[in-house]
Amino acid sequence: MLTLRQRVFDHYTNSISTVRTAVENRQPLLSYFRNSFTEDARKGNAEAFIIADNGNDYTYEFVNILRQHGVEVGGAAENVTLDDAYKLLGTVSRENVPLMRVAL
Repeated sequence: MLTLRQRVFDHYTNSISTVRTAVENRQPLLSYFRNSFTEDARKGNAEAFIIADNGNDYTYEFVNILRQHGVEVGGAAENVTLDDAYKLLGTVSRENVPLMRVAL
């Protein structure tokens, strides 16, 4: 059984390790951060994203956040597989994973 003292020490150790790693990788992290604001980074070739229903409320919270930011969100009229969704988008996938059905 972990004691409060051990948990605090573990959190401290993890925090120090995270900071140490960030310091050691300072330049690459700063470059990555700076590059995320470039015009090339903002452009993507994705026309749609497929979000699987994982059985909890996080999916619906995520969809609501997207809507609040003006992102067009649609849902499948029935349960579909990932292969079916990719075929609708004109892409082929090897996976066969059920997708969410969202009531809009």
